[in-house]
Formats: sequence, structure tokens, C-alpha cells
Amino acid sequence: MERLRIEEEHLLEVKRQEELERIRGPRPKWYMMKSRDFNYELHKNTELLQNKDNWQDLLDYRVELERASKSFQRSRHSTS
Repeated sequence: MERLRIEEEHLLEVKRQEELERIRGPRPKWYMMKSRDFNYELHKNTELLQNKDNWQDLLDYRVELERASKSFQRSRHSTS
């Protein structure tokens, strides 16, 4: 049963990290990139600009996800 709980916590953390990546803004100076990451960061910028009415909600959501992720990391280190 303990193993299932640990596995579930790990899967939730993976989902949190995916969600954090999905909602993050573009990297600093993304417009100067010459790699294929340019298009990915351009898309991030476009999404951010299209959702400018929801910036505060996205920021609050991101803070909540980061807090949960840090809590997971602390609990993982305390059991190791």
C-alpha cells in the first residue's frame, strides 16, 4: 500500500511539472534564439499575450503548483 502511495505522489509530481512547463512564459531573450527552440518560445509568447486578461490567475496557479512541488521535494528528502 505504501508503494502505491509513493507511486501516486510521483505521478502527481510529474503532472505538476508538465503543467508548470505548459503555463510558463517564454524564456528571457527568446527572440534572439537561433535554435529550433525559437518556435517553441514564440508559441509560449503568443499564448501569454493571448491570455493577458488571465495573467494573475495563471500566476496564482503557478505559485500553487510550485508550492506543491516544493512540498513534494521536501517530503521526499525527509523520507530518504
